[in-house]
Amino acid sequence: MTLTPQRVAQYLAPWIICLGGLWTLPVAAEPVLSDRVVESSDVETLHEEALELLQQGNQPEAFQLWQQELELRQGLGIIPEIQALSRVGAIAWSEGELVMLRQIMARLDQIQGDVEGTDQETLQELGVAYQQLRSPQSAVGVYQKLLHLAIEDSNEEQQNTLLGQIAQTHLNWFDYPQAVAGYEGVLSFAQEQEDVLTQIQAYQQLAYSYEQMEEWEGAIATRLNLINLYDRLGQVNSIPKEQIAIAKHYETLGNLKTSAQLYEQAYLIAFEQQHLAYAAEALQSLGILYNNQQKFPEALAVYRSLLGTQAQAYDAYGMMNTYERIAEIHSALDQREQALAALERGLKFAQHLNVRTEYYTELIQGLMNDE
Repeated sequence: MTLTPQRVAQYLAPWIICLGGLWTLPVAAEPVLSDRVVESSDVETLHEEALELLQQGNQPEAFQLWQQELELRQGLGIIPEIQALSRVGAIAWSEGELVMLRQIMARLDQIQGDVEGTDQETLQELGVAYQQLRSPQSAVGVYQKLLHLAIEDSNEEQQNTLLGQIAQTHLNWFDYPQAVAGYEGVLSFAQEQEDVLTQIQAYQQLAYSYEQMEEWEGAIATRLNLINLYDRLGQVNSIPKEQIAIAKHYETLGNLKTSAQLYEQAYLIAFEQQHLAYAAEALQSLGILYNNQQKFPEALAVYRSLLGTQAQAYDAYGMMNTYERIAEIHSALDQREQALAALERGLKFAQHLNVRTEYYTELIQGLMNDE
């Protein structure tokens, strides 16, 4: 049987009352048992029909059906109801259906107020639902209740999971100070448990949070700790990426000498490990650093090393750009012939790649006309 809105309304009338958007289920007056039984398949039919109406552009009637579905769900158990509230709430949020969204939030809050404090399954579902409804504070509140239960039960695995959920929720909603506090908790717990993988993840998220707040000292300290951890674990391949990030922060802070040293270290380690992408990135950053300081001989030496690294990586596009950087430096030094030679090499790569040939031709022509 297909449930139409009219049939559902007729069916619900004797026993469901909607009060201010919050649904209650009073005792019906002498109902027949068959009239009160609600099959989950019938409720699913309502959901499917609502989806069809929404796809057809009939949003008002679609949400009327979803409201009827949610009212019926109250008779099918608390977990299925929360899951339905979560699902419909996500749709309401994406469609801008604010009235329905407020009703669903109110119902979730009501459920949370009624639920037993030790009912972990229900609390977990509530946390997911609040996330779906973009209510991070409510979700964090639920996770903190669960964390308290996990601590009481000495459930270390659950504690680790919940600490991560709390921190990640703050991070997802750009609350970086709270994310830092959360990931510091994750890190501390992971260190106690000697959980190396979680320590690495926590350091990475901590550094990211500091960087989003432009707190470079905090980011530097965090990434240095991460380098020390990688070193203890023998994960040398992971070190250059962190050194490059730290070097950029020192550059931002104006500590150019330390920045240059870190770029050099990152290059040497990456090249030794044949991690050519990071080796090239370190040299590119170092070349720009020297160039900005007008340390042209140093910059030229770096770019020549970069050409060798890019050649080893078969990075023709990178070599084309590096020759252009070399030409710019020679031009700044009034070394026209060397600049022309570098541009001509860049043009050969451009022709090989079939990109920017006109650009390099114009650069060469302009330099020749300046003779």
